[in-house]
Amino acid sequence: MKAQLRYTLSAKKRRGNDERNVSPNQSDADEDVKSKSIRRKFKTLLIHNLKYLRPLKENQGTFLAQNCPVNECLVTYDKTKRDSVDAIFFYETVGISEKSKNSNQIWIYMTQESPNLNPSVRHLGNRINWTITYRQDSTIVYPYQRYEYFIDSVRQRKQYLNYAKGKTKKVAWFTSNCCPSNDRRSYAEELGKYIQVDIYGFCGAKTCTRKDDPICFKMLEKEYKFYLAFENSNCRDYITEKLMRNALQHNVIPIVMGAHPDDYRRVAPENSYIHYEDFQSAKELAAYLYKLDKNDTLYNEYFKWKGTGKFYHVDPWCNVCSMLHHALDDKKQIWYEDFGAWYAGKGVCIGSDRWT
Repeated sequence: MKAQLRYTLSAKKRRGNDERNVSPNQSDADEDVKSKSIRRKFKTLLIHNLKYLRPLKENQGTFLAQNCPVNECLVTYDKTKRDSVDAIFFYETVGISEKSKNSNQIWIYMTQESPNLNPSVRHLGNRINWTITYRQDSTIVYPYQRYEYFIDSVRQRKQYLNYAKGKTKKVAWFTSNCCPSNDRRSYAEELGKYIQVDIYGFCGAKTCTRKDDPICFKMLEKEYKFYLAFENSNCRDYITEKLMRNALQHNVIPIVMGAHPDDYRRVAPENSYIHYEDFQSAKELAAYLYKLDKNDTLYNEYFKWKGTGKFYHVDPWCNVCSMLHHALDDKKQIWYEDFGAWYAGKGVCIGSDRWT
């Protein structure tokens, strides 16, 4: 059976059920666990590897520090306890052995990378219980960032700033992966035949290093009108920091490539970006960018979302602790019948093709 208990990370109180992100019983999960607080026992989570993530405090520290409503969970890095812990956390496939798992354990798989950048997952079969990924159908949805409206019905506001003022350059792109699976570099170079595209990093002629991020983004915000928020893979829901952190939070219009157009519509502020698939060719896209460049009123239409909400980054650990109690105490064992098919199966990624 595929995992049915699903949590969407939010910095605000949940506002009802989203049929794609939240199961009907999600809103009851925390209350169910709280009602058992008198007899609640600690659940132990073994962190097998964290890779690029921030280290978690051992024992109860992480859950107390984040003021988790359910905090009776312990973190350990002691792999000698592997067979006795309640759950094991794996960042990607590093350290997941071929041997069989304890049937009473929860195995949690986390990644923020696309299937194209991860080692093979086929050998995992049905051993993964929960997922923590950017995918909207993960057990716990963990995007790079979220934008949430203050009032859901108010998605556009009149703006009094001219976001084009003082910007003299057209398109910028910060990139270091020169051979991605979706051939984004070729498209950027084709676009550059018809409009100015300045490529910074290993793949271009201009330099702005990661250690100079604040300087680079200040330059982007001040000088450029557009930014290529091109992902390294065309995969469902795969939208990284390029959209929100790099572009939207620096007052430039992102031109996006990567996830399905429906995925961008679902998570991005309304009318805040341009999807390259809305144009038949790079030449046609360039013509549209020139149109915006010459008309500040049209350009500023892409900033009417500003002031309607806020960007958030939320860690998953409170939800992990709550779910461990809810699933283990109630014997609600869930798992993926074929994790490899879910994560990297047909239709998840499309190479260099278009979605539509």
